[in-house]
Amino acid sequence: MRSVVVTGCPRADLGQVGALTAFVVIPRPAVPGALAAAKARADKERASRAAFRHGELGLDRYGLRATLAQLGVEYVDYQSYQEAPQ
Repeated sequence: MRSVVVTGCPRADLGQVGALTAFVVIPRPAVPGALAAAKARADKERASRAAFRHGELGLDRYGLRATLAQLGVEYVDYQSYQEAPQ
């Protein structure tokens, strides 16, 4: 049986990959587009992390307030919840 061994990865049979390992095979002509897409994704993730560090909620960043409202759910922030009569 042949196996693939990657540094930092457990030994796996062909067709299996360790749970924490991921890889992709990209045809050579598609590499420039894949690199551009990967860079765009990394830039988007970097911007999201910065927004979250500055206090923006995922609820707002991903436009989920309207979805909550459609489901009949009212979002109440922690301070308002603490100040509400019990």
